[in-house]
Amino acid sequence: MERLPDIGEVPGELTEDEFWALFGRLEHEELDFKRGVGGNVRDAIAAMAMTGGGLIVHGVDDGRNVVGCPLSQHTLDRITRLANECGVEVRVRAVGVGGRELTLTGVPEVRGRIVTTPDGRLLRRAGGDCQPLRGDALARFVREREQRSGEEEPVAAEAGAFDLARVNEALAAADRPAVDEAGIARALADLGVAGPAGAGGAPGALRAAVVLFGANPREFVRGAAVQLVRREGSAPARGQRRIARSAPARWPASSSAASISSGGTRGGTRSCGTRGARRCPSIPQRRCARPCSTPSRTATTA
Repeated sequence: MERLPDIGEVPGELTEDEFWALFGRLEHEELDFKRGVGGNVRDAIAAMAMTGGGLIVHGVDDGRNVVGCPLSQHTLDRITRLANECGVEVRVRAVGVGGRELTLTGVPEVRGRIVTTPDGRLLRRAGGDCQPLRGDALARFVREREQRSGEEEPVAAEAGAFDLARVNEALAAADRPAVDEAGIARALADLGVAGPAGAGGAPGALRAAVVLFGANPREFVRGAAVQLVRREGSAPARGQRRIARSAPARWPASSSAASISSGGTRGGTRSCGTRGARRCPSIPQRRCARPCSTPSRTATTA
């Protein structure tokens, strides 16, 4: 199965043949066809958010006939309301297919927290179905999610939301070549704060990316801040200061550790020093943009 396109990559006008060639006729974990915007759309949003994200195509019936579902104010309001009931931020846009307008809903994968339906069901996609988790499977899934950092949750931040100079400074520190705005997504992935864009349209940038490199982090992560802490060896911090914008271009000489606060999400703090060349234990199998000397995990959140 070929990769499903990002919601932003779908052309605004398609013939029916082009549409089916792009999406295929089979539903799967990342694709669901709906005739309209019924209540079952809520289940699809919740399940995709807990699986890998995906696209919901409104305006295709069960017989795979393109019947149309225009993006009216009523359609947009209903999709938004169903998504809000699950606590998921979706992207919605219209596309033309063979003279009919369809509505696409892009659902991001949600990490670092649990998404349920309003009646408390935790759903995941299995093929084209939305299946509830029960018993041991539910317990295992919740435990795994609790161990994920909130910093690893994707955010809908486009390339223009990042400070290019700060990204290139981090790349230089990692002995990587500088990039222009078109290369920011790849650069963030190389720095360990982004993953590949999903079909749901969520950009690859993670919360950690907007806190470290965003021009205005709090536009995307409520309460986001970088806390600079002065440390000497293993002694307690003597002083600290907190900034709400992205990480400073140059860390003050008096600071030897930085704590990222990603908006109060449990497990959403990573800390790293600014000297030496050791792997930070709070970021397994990744090298920090600024290597650690006396890394420590703090529990400070906004």
